[in-house]
Parts: sequence; structure tokens; C-alpha cells
Amino acid sequence: MKDFLERIKLFISRNLAQVITVAAIIALVCLGAAVSIYQSHRLAYPAVEACNLLTEATAKAMLGDKVNGIASSEKPVTDGDVSTSDCSYTDLNPVETEMKIAALLVMSPRNASGETEINAVFKSDKSSSNVQAVRDIGDSAFFNKSLGQLNVLYKNTRFIFSYGLAESAEDTTVEDQLSFAKTILAKYNP
Repeated sequence: MKDFLERIKLFISRNLAQVITVAAIIALVCLGAAVSIYQSHRLAYPAVEACNLLTEATAKAMLGDKVNGIASSEKPVTDGDVSTSDCSYTDLNPVETEMKIAALLVMSPRNASGETEINAVFKSDKSSSNVQAVRDIGDSAFFNKSLGQLNVLYKNTRFIFSYGLAESAEDTTVEDQLSFAKTILAKYNP
């Protein structure tokens, strides 16, 4: 055993530069793997801000020249792998039962796990009762008749559109929501 250790010492002393190079390469490979794992789990995608899509100008075009903006969350709220942002406007109709609203909720993934989560929840909600599949918008869409909301999955981001009379969501039509959604989605470019 002593002879073996002596040979190793001799080998190292004669080939020190090569031993250091091999050790450095091994360390760099390990570091690269660790960075790659970290990168795949960090927040990689920017959060979508709903009020950047539903602007005051868009709201005025839909609701009239006098609108009241209500941004519930000025910046997206991140919970785990998903960020949520919302923005809404009402016309200034003093009669509450006649007040119109344009509201947008956006759930955007922060990484690949967020994409998976958004897609799974969307699929589950789409299979709920009292929903109607909607074609020709986004990657997948459905209309929730009870809530009067159009849900659109587009580029792994979920959009929930509400447009119409604030007091009677059940009277809202798919056509009302589609017009609103197409206007907003035309601005979305991740």
C-alpha cells in the first residue's frame, strides 16, 4: 500500500498541471449542471400586466368616453410558478343595474412548471358544467355561462374576459366577450 501511495505522489508531482486541469474540468461540469438545474426552476418568464393590455383607451372605445379604472393589483402577484394580474373599468353610469364593465384577469406562467399548472387548471375548468366550448380564438377557449366570462388559453397564458352589464353576468353573450377578447389578444405578444 505504501508503494502505491508513493507512485501516486510521484505521478501527481510529475503531472501536476494535468491533474489540476482535470480537476478544474470536473468542477466546471458539476457547476454547469447545478446552474442548469437552478435556471430551469427560477422565474424565467416575465409576468403579464393586465392593465398593459386593457388600457384606458381600449376601455373608452368599449364603454364610452367616461370610464373609471379599477386596477386591483397594480403589479402582478406571483404565487409559486404563476403570476396573476387584473384590470377593470366601468362606465360611469349612476344606475348600478345599467353599469357596464370591462374586466381582464391574466394568469401567466413564470416557468415551465407554471405552464403545466395553468394548462391543467384550464383543462379542468373547461370540463366543468355550464360551460360552452368556443372556437377560433387562442389555443383553447370556453364560455362560462353562469359567470358570463370567456376563458382563453393562449400561448400558455390564461385570460378571463368579462364585458357587459356588471349586475347581470348571466345575460352576457359569447359574442360580446369575443369582441373584447380579440381586441386584447391582438396586443399580446409574449
